[in-house]
Amino acid sequence: MLNPSRPRVLLIALIAVAGLALGLATDVGLFGWSLAALLVLYLAVAAATQLVRGDTSPTRANRG
Repeated sequence: MLNPSRPRVLLIALIAVAGLALGLATDVGLFGWSLAALLVLYLAVAAATQLVRGDTSPTRANRG
């Protein structure tokens, strides 16, 4: 769960940016900001977990 693939990270980041933009530009407000904050928090925890474990991006060369 805390080891998302690169395309999934990009998708989550785009959703977070869209939620923030909708939160700022429309009456969605708090819901858009909350969604964006939760998604960014998830990405931060996932990145910290990978840094602590010393994981690198999954490539064919280092899969073992």
